[in-house]
Amino acid sequence: ITSLTYKNGVYARTTTIADLVNVYAPSSDNNNVRNYVATIEGVIASLPVFPDQTGESESADMSIPVTPPPLRIAITPYNNANRPKLVMASPTYITVHEVGNTSPGANEEMHRAFVHNGGGSAGVSFHFVVGPTEAIQLLPLDEAAWHASDGYNGTGNRDSVAIETIQIGDFDKTLWHLAWLINEIATNPQRFAFNQPRQWDFSINHIKQHHDWAPDGKNCPQFIRDRGLWPELMYRVDRWNAVSNPGGSGPEPLPDPEPEAKHHLPAGMTPQLASRLFGSYVAPWDDTVFAFDLNQAPSQVWLARGKRSVPKGKDWSEGDWPELNVVIRRGDGNQVWTWSDGSTYERKVA
Repeated sequence: ITSLTYKNGVYARTTTIADLVNVYAPSSDNNNVRNYVATIEGVIASLPVFPDQTGESESADMSIPVTPPPLRIAITPYNNANRPKLVMASPTYITVHEVGNTSPGANEEMHRAFVHNGGGSAGVSFHFVVGPTEAIQLLPLDEAAWHASDGYNGTGNRDSVAIETIQIGDFDKTLWHLAWLINEIATNPQRFAFNQPRQWDFSINHIKQHHDWAPDGKNCPQFIRDRGLWPELMYRVDRWNAVSNPGGSGPEPLPDPEPEAKHHLPAGMTPQLASRLFGSYVAPWDDTVFAFDLNQAPSQVWLARGKRSVPKGKDWSEGDWPELNVVIRRGDGNQVWTWSDGSTYERKVA
C-alpha cells in the first residue's frame, strides 16, 4: 500500500486510516467504513509499545539474549600454598582459559572447590571461574595467580587476571557470561574483591589467551580456539561494553597510519615476499578471501602494523611481522584487527 506505482499510488496517497479504508473498502461496496476504521484502531491500540530507538546506535539493539550471571565472591584461604600473595601493582591483562574438563559435574562449584583445596598437584590458582550458571571470584584482583605457564616472573602470571571457563552445559550462554565478566573487569573493577585501591590498567584491548603466554603454545582456551569462537567472544565483549557504556566511544584506537604507509612496501620488500608473508585472509563477515593487494584494506593495515614494529634505521626484515588473526566489526562500523601477538589496530571505516 506504500507503492507509488501500484494502482497509480492510490493507497500511498492516503494519510489517515479513514482515507485508506475509503479507498480499500469503500461504502459503495457495501462496507461499513466506520466499523472498519474502529476495528483497525482497536487492533493498533492493543499492540505493545516499544521504546523509541530513533537515532540510537546499533549498540542499543536487543542483541544480548542473556542476563549477567550471579557473581559469588569466594576468596581462596589465605594460607593456601596455591595463593601466592604476590601483589600486582597495576594489573593490565585479562587472560582467558578453559578448565579442560568435560566430565559430568565439572561445573563452577567443582572448580571453586578445586582451587580452595589446593589446586591439585601443580598448585594451580586463578582469579575467576565462569560458566552457564554463575561467575565466582577466587582471588583478589590485585594478587598474582599461577595460571599462565610463563614462570615466576612471567607477565601472564604477574600482570594478568585469569578467568577459567567451564566447558560443560550451555556453552553459548557461558560465552556470553565470559564476555560480560571480561567487560566488567575492564570497566568496573571496583565491584570485585581486592586488597587495596590502586590503579587498574585493564582494558578490553588487553585480552589474552593462555596460548599467548605459554612457552609451548598450549591450545587453551581449546573450545574457543578449535571452534573459531575468539572473534565471536570479542564481539560479545563489545556488545556488553556498548550496553554498560552507551555514551562511550569504545576502545581507544591506535593512530591511523600515514596515508603513504598504507600503499607502499617497505624498502627491500618485493610484492612476491609481501604476498608470501601475508598469505591469505578470510573476512569473517562474508567469507571473502583476500590475497595480498596494496589497494585493499587487509594488506594496508597489515603493512601499517608491521612497519610500526621495525626498529628505526633497520631493514624491514628485522621487524616483527605477526600473523593477522581476525577482524571484528564494532557497533560504530569500525574494524578492529587483531594479531597473533595480541596487539590490535582499530581501522576507522566512517
